[in-house]
Amino acid sequence: MKFTHDYIKSIIDYNHKTGSISWKVRPQEHFKTKKAVAVWNGKYSGKTAGCNHTNQNGKQYRLISIDSKRYVEHRVIWFLVTGKLPVNDIDHIDGNGLNNKIKNLRDVTRAENNKNFKLGKRNKSGFIGVHFDKSKGRYKAEIGVNSKTKFIGYFDTAKEANEARKKESAKYGYHKNHGS
Repeated sequence: MKFTHDYIKSIIDYNHKTGSISWKVRPQEHFKTKKAVAVWNGKYSGKTAGCNHTNQNGKQYRLISIDSKRYVEHRVIWFLVTGKLPVNDIDHIDGNGLNNKIKNLRDVTRAENNKNFKLGKRNKSGFIGVHFDKSKGRYKAEIGVNSKTKFIGYFDTAKEANEARKKESAKYGYHKNHGS
């Protein structure tokens, strides 16, 4: 089958309140045999589509297989709801890759998506863009601007460095959830 908006609407139900999708009963023309349609509908129709997946960066998303091809669920949902294939990255505004409510998704450039990262698990300062520089004995604040790291300054406390970083974040259009 061809991956069209009408086809996706015919096989998937989307729940706007939960952000989840489930399989619809599929017609005979989607299968080669009557047995195949009976088996598929008996096993999958009405059930939650997709499965959780953790990517190489440790971020969780949901994947869905449609006609033996795997897709990231949030991109399918975007297409299903808007009728348009995403042009860029689909950003989860709250940083939760499993929250696929349409109000939590936005089609943004990779640069914009990078301005909405959650605080990394290995972060020791408690603030994004802030780390302790042993050689200086102070906290260093930095920010990414146009694919380059911009030095903000050295500070006595992580909190002071974070405040300076926040000002720069606002100046360069970082999302308010960045680093939370």
